[in-house]
Amino acid sequence: MATLEFLQRYPLKGFPGQRLSAAELEPGKGLDWDRHFAILSGAAIDQPVPGGFIRAVNFIQNTYTDDLQKFRTDFDFEGGTVTLTPPTGEAAVFDLNKPNSWLENSDKLRNWFTAGDKEPRFVRQAPEHGHWDFDDSNFSLLNLASHKVLEQHFDREMDPVRHRSNLHMDFGQPWVEFDLLGKRFRIGTVEFEAFRPAKRCATISVDSVGGERDLNLAGGMQSDFGHAFLGIYCRVVRAGKIQAGDKLQIVGECSGVYPVPENAPRPELWPRLAVLEGTKLVFEQAEHPEICHDLDGNFRLHAIDGKASWRKCQIASRLTGKGFDLCSDLENLTDGRYLVTGPF
Repeated sequence: MATLEFLQRYPLKGFPGQRLSAAELEPGKGLDWDRHFAILSGAAIDQPVPGGFIRAVNFIQNTYTDDLQKFRTDFDFEGGTVTLTPPTGEAAVFDLNKPNSWLENSDKLRNWFTAGDKEPRFVRQAPEHGHWDFDDSNFSLLNLASHKVLEQHFDREMDPVRHRSNLHMDFGQPWVEFDLLGKRFRIGTVEFEAFRPAKRCATISVDSVGGERDLNLAGGMQSDFGHAFLGIYCRVVRAGKIQAGDKLQIVGECSGVYPVPENAPRPELWPRLAVLEGTKLVFEQAEHPEICHDLDGNFRLHAIDGKASWRKCQIASRLTGKGFDLCSDLENLTDGRYLVTGPF
């Protein structure tokens, strides 16, 4: 059974966050203050609307900008200030009660973040919204056992916070977090629904401790493991309290409808758990309705034992229910559980 180790929120998008041991959660909302503030890039294409959503590409973030983890962030929510301090230089203090005063820091922001021909500026959202990467991704869950596999494979100790997740849970086995997709689950007295895996980008190449871009982690995952998915997105559907040490319990199926955003990876790319027996591959969950199965295509079967290995397997026919018959050339593949992506 999975155990919640800690929670993490990132009040200023892209910059160092805050570790929490407990939180009160409400349906449809993320952690209080998570991604509530952001620095709009000088190259921004879209302009934020309070309570609205614009693409992450418009903000200063780790994907495109180095050294953000070297800044210090200080948040005084009661006093109404956010302080951003660079490794060297004078801090910028944003008074949340005087939005017009935010322009006073424009020279500092321009010196720190020069991309584009517009003024980079400090922006905020309504409390129930955040500057997330997708308009539905207000909670993300990381399986620490999957992260451990990456540490072992790349022979490097890494702070799991580099993945910028909210819920850090130990499932004891790698990759089994994908078994939660389509499920309703409880942690503490809070109920969530899991609806999409999280595909990792260049952000995770940045060491959250030293702030250096030290490893092409997403690229290495794609080449060595055959996919770059790690963790899942979920939403709160029943209010309650959550705290470190709470256990995860599956309580049913998703009742909500979660269409795939246009800028999110397509469902055929998502890792799903399946069992191989001989040439028969049977998925453990109902396939996503947006997946179109081409019987001339291939599945990729990925090991879930911590090894970086995957194989292409051609589809021979579809079986009744959730299964497929694969072509017989399955040399070196033993019966058992696999992650599966495709068809391609």
